[in-house]
Amino acid sequence: MSNDRSRSPFDRIADRYDETRGGVRRGRQFAGSVDSFLASPSVIADLGVGTAAVAEPLTDLGHTVVGVDLSSAMLDQASERIPGRLLVGDVQTLPLDTDSVDAALAVWLLQLVGDFDALMHEIARVVRPGGLFFHVSSTPRIEPNDITDLTLKMSALLGRGWDRSSTLASRLMPYGFVFQTEIAMAHDDVKKSPNQQADWIESKVASMFWDLDPADWDAYVQPTVDALRALPKPDKARRCTESHLLSLYRRRE
Repeated sequence: MSNDRSRSPFDRIADRYDETRGGVRRGRQFAGSVDSFLASPSVIADLGVGTAAVAEPLTDLGHTVVGVDLSSAMLDQASERIPGRLLVGDVQTLPLDTDSVDAALAVWLLQLVGDFDALMHEIARVVRPGGLFFHVSSTPRIEPNDITDLTLKMSALLGRGWDRSSTLASRLMPYGFVFQTEIAMAHDDVKKSPNQQADWIESKVASMFWDLDPADWDAYVQPTVDALRALPKPDKARRCTESHLLSLYRRRE
């Protein structure tokens, strides 16, 4: 467990996190999907709980949620939603007892963790045998258009997308987790122009841009921004559907 509550880069966006990520509205959709796989009220570890936008709806559905996060500012937001059930900690050294939870939940987390092996050892340690691991990929399934084609290509070059079940399932097997299913949830109808997408990238709201090496920005991000602004009718909005992917894994008995 880490007691340094000042290290997380998420402190910088805590006051805007819900506004830029869908907040409790999206959290309810995520929570409903998770709940559909739980037979009875369960004890759930929400890893990287953030503002508790998912943890609060899960609690409302009758589950006991324990949230773990490293960011003091995010935990301050979460404390208004699930007070008394938040732990300051690094997910690579979880402050939880062995076999103490029925399920673990990681929403947009894996790509942020430096030591994947340490994280998965910890998840396998705290989830009881036969328990579940729910994971929401950082890369949604996106209906293709000229904007999304450019954006997804950039994301792949920056190392995103590996946390979908098609790749992740085999990586989790050595830790005792067996893939069960993947569902598309929280379908968002997105309407955005190329210039708006370029503006969003340049705002660096997404975590993949926060500490990006300037050379990688110049090699992968700036060309994408330039290509977006060069598309035909750059101020005309394109419509597409984004579907967030929830994958489920069961720990072997």
